[in-house]
Amino acid sequence: MEKILNKLENFEFNVKKLDETNIFEVLEICKNNKKYYEEYLHEKATLEEVSTIFTELPPNTNLSQKYVLGFYDNKKLIAFMDLIVGYPTHKSGMIGLFIVEPSLQGQGIGKKIVAKILQVLKSINLSICEIGVIDNNIEVINFWKKMGFVDYDTKTQDNLTLIKMQKKL
Repeated sequence: MEKILNKLENFEFNVKKLDETNIFEVLEICKNNKKYYEEYLHEKATLEEVSTIFTELPPNTNLSQKYVLGFYDNKKLIAFMDLIVGYPTHKSGMIGLFIVEPSLQGQGIGKKIVAKILQVLKSINLSICEIGVIDNNIEVINFWKKMGFVDYDTKTQDNLTLIKMQKKL
């Protein structure tokens, strides 16, 4: 974890590892992102649901591979990312969830964060980054395509169809 955080030290935003003590900051961003939660997940962001961000893991991984990163501007959480390193293969990373404060979306913040994370993943010798996007979330699919991701598969998870996307680093 320290290796990734060290590589983010001189980034435009202050980056820190988040844990359950940050749950109310994360919950606020999730609650503000009504479109994602209500239109795509068909649920409201709740304390219980948001708490899973800190503990939920894909198969055959452990918490030492999980990084919930918070991106701060003037001590205010403006985005967070759930990142799994070494999954689905030892040479890849997976972004489980990435949300920018909705009032700040469309200003290039997400692009800057993702570009930096991809640079960091490459610097630790990973060769691919993957993400799953809900199939009817066209705006987000287009964001990832602009970031150089291509779709390569679909899968069903929790009654949602996900488009699996990846980018070679």
